Amino acid sequence: MRERIKKLTIKDIAKTANVSTASVDRVINGRDGVKASTREKVLSAIDQLNRHSNTNKVKLTKIAFIVEAGPTFISLVEGAITAFIEENEHEIEYSLDTLKTGHGSSQDIAEIILKRAQEVDGIILMAADSVPVNRAVNQAIEQHIPVICLTSDLPNSNRTAYVGSDQKSVGATAGYLLGRMLPRMPGRILFVASAPYDCQLQRELGFRQALRQEFPHLKIEECIHSQDDSDYSYQSMLEFLKKDRHLDAVYNAAGGNRGIARALREHNLTRHVVFIGHEISSHTRELLDQREMDLVIGHDVEQEVKTAVNIIRHQQEQDCLSPISIITPYNAI
Repeated sequence: MRERIKKLTIKDIAKTANVSTASVDRVINGRDGVKASTREKVLSAIDQLNRHSNTNKVKLTKIAFIVEAGPTFISLVEGAITAFIEENEHEIEYSLDTLKTGHGSSQDIAEIILKRAQEVDGIILMAADSVPVNRAVNQAIEQHIPVICLTSDLPNSNRTAYVGSDQKSVGATAGYLLGRMLPRMPGRILFVASAPYDCQLQRELGFRQALRQEFPHLKIEECIHSQDDSDYSYQSMLEFLKKDRHLDAVYNAAGGNRGIARALREHNLTRHVVFIGHEISSHTRELLDQREMDLVIGHDVEQEVKTAVNIIRHQQEQDCLSPISIITPYNAI
């Protein structure tokens, strides 16, 4: 934790001296028109407030956000950080490193972690699970720098805490809802992923478990990759649909929803294929409005960022599971 002295304001000085703000302005700018007694009150108030500030310093926490994700999720995190900092501008300093899925290596993320661990009081991390990343997290922990995993956990590391949804339950929820939306007859489902993020692995595990238990007549036809990018997911979907396979539903556990919707639309499959994905954003709201997605499973990224920051500030080590929301065209506000 670092320390910063609160800046004095004319309003604070005027209140302490029991004079007008105009009088304070004249005194501190050396202008005439102020009684000697008033000037003395203002100077005394300034001295009093300065002494008080020196003994009541604000704890300044410096936090590094490191996010490996698709562009949509990166934007959601950026918005959440901005909203939080606006409310805590005198208490938090932050840096933000981003790396788009598929545009770097796990070693790149590991190097960023190790670099930031030398500069900050804590790290909030969203990254795919890998040996280099886990090793870097462990080194940061050894240096007494807390690391909070955001949305996607790193269970093979010594990270301080995880903040996000129970992703296995999230995937199972997607499987249950999808199964209930399809007719009670054999059907084929396309599963979409992007990279070895633990959140996606857990979603797939829960999704497959729900299908086996509740809807054994539904089969996952194939898995394709999206790279959390709309253009990439569009091309992947086109390659899949070129095979002319019958398709009943798509579950996208990753990003790139717009590309999937575009490919389905161009093949006149929008009204025939159930499409469930993640992250409520301007893009998915539009897809819901246009009935190009059926359901979006969301979570409160702003609240998760706030919780992760507070875990660092208060030196806690407890995981915090956040609730999910089921968004339809009728509640996509």
